[in-house]
Amino acid sequence: NKRRGGTYNTLGIIGFGAALEYTLRERTWEKYDKEARRLRDKLSERILREIPGSSLNTDLRPGASLPNILNVSFRAAEGESIQLYLDAEGIVVSTGSACAAGDTKPSHVLMAKTGDAEVAHSSIRFSFGLENTEKDIDRVMEILPGVIDRLQQISTIS
Repeated sequence: NKRRGGTYNTLGIIGFGAALEYTLRERTWEKYDKEARRLRDKLSERILREIPGSSLNTDLRPGASLPNILNVSFRAAEGESIQLYLDAEGIVVSTGSACAAGDTKPSHVLMAKTGDAEVAHSSIRFSFGLENTEKDIDRVMEILPGVIDRLQQISTIS
């Protein structure tokens, strides 16, 4: 009768339904878009103002990129090193997209955008969710400037 044999994943179906109800009730896209964008833009503004040699790779104009992703480059600081230092402080960032995990080549997206392998290798990505707060931004900015300064001081790139 055009039915798949086997037992339905009842717990999975219930869990999926509960997740949908929760999302519709608590986490509307408009709320997510507004709050994630606000935090992303606040962090980007502070990074540019407080960290010499920083530049944005994310287009912050509404509709130009996802509201919860911020990709930033730091002149003469290697992205993998930044990630390790931040991770040791409990701050989770990425050096590339999830689909490129483990790939040591520079991001093809950043290469297309900037044409500069150094920029691509000096980039990190912050991702925001509704559980993030301004305290998280403050914490990042307590740690990140010192990390970048330390890495820039030992860099062979000027």
